[in-house]
This record gives sequence, C-alpha cells and structure tokens, in this order.
Amino acid sequence: MAKVYAYPKLIEFNEGIAPETAVVISDTTLGCNVVLNGADDKGNVYSVKDESLLLVLENTNTSVEKVTIKAGTAWAGVANKEIEIPASGKSLLRLEGAKYKHVSGEDKGCVVIVPATASKIKVTAYNFK
Repeated sequence: MAKVYAYPKLIEFNEGIAPETAVVISDTTLGCNVVLNGADDKGNVYSVKDESLLLVLENTNTSVEKVTIKAGTAWAGVANKEIEIPASGKSLLRLEGAKYKHVSGEDKGCVVIVPATASKIKVTAYNFK
C-alpha cells in the first residue's frame, strides 16, 4: 500500500463550502500525510498556519478505533498523540503545529496520522484563513 495525502480545503471568513471528500487511511505503517506546507500533484500550493488547521477523523468501523498523530521533528515535537474515534463516529481535532509538524525528512511540511489497526479511517482537513 502507499501513503495517502490529505490537502486542507480553504474556508474563508463568512463563506460556506461543500464538505471535502475524505481520504481513506488503511495502511498502519505509512498512514496519511496532511500537507501543511507543500504542493499537490496538480501544482496547488498549501501554506497552512499552525492555528488554522482542523482535522475531521471518521471511523467507519463498528468498534472504537485509535489513530496516532506522530510527534513532529521541530523543537516541540516530543511525543506522539493518540486519539480515539467513536464507533461509526467522527472526532474533530485541532493540533498545535510545533508539536506535530515535520520540518525535515520525507514527511517535511506534513502532519502524519497512522491508524492503530488496518481499519478504514477517513481524514478530511480544513484550513481556516
């Protein structure tokens, strides 16, 4: 399996948008990179401020599932963060970028999310500008 990427959808002040299509994470090793700084394969450039990111984590399984947000490689990235997602439910997550953003290596500019089991976890990312 391959690593998947989620690109934050921009939400402007006083504007409504259609919900973004979620990215399915099923690989327990590679997980998903949420791109905060970088570009997608279409050339769209992303630059998300730490305080502007909202993640929607959806569990499509009938039991509680966990995901791990990997510690970032910046000075504040000291520990992973584990999140429980209710059975057939969603969790909203706002992260402190200095703790979870990778500033070097192959995950540079990203937050890395890895599911605990080979389940179907969906991730949607939004950027509040």
